[in-house]
Amino acid sequence: MHKIAEPDTDLRRSARAGWAKLIYRVYEVDPLTCPRCDGAMRVITLIHDPLVIQQILKHLGLWDP
Repeated sequence: MHKIAEPDTDLRRSARAGWAKLIYRVYEVDPLTCPRCDGAMRVITLIHDPLVIQQILKHLGLWDP
């Protein structure tokens, strides 16, 4: 089932900016900049189900239990 996108509000934009700044401070990498072409990226979804995360990482050859 697909969730209907919620409208973009000032609060949502602010939260995304804060998240990106925190990731940058911890890992010194801008999570919203493509590492291949330096183009802008955006978050399209968050995945919370551990089984789905495991399946994706296995598919990409990145699963290391």
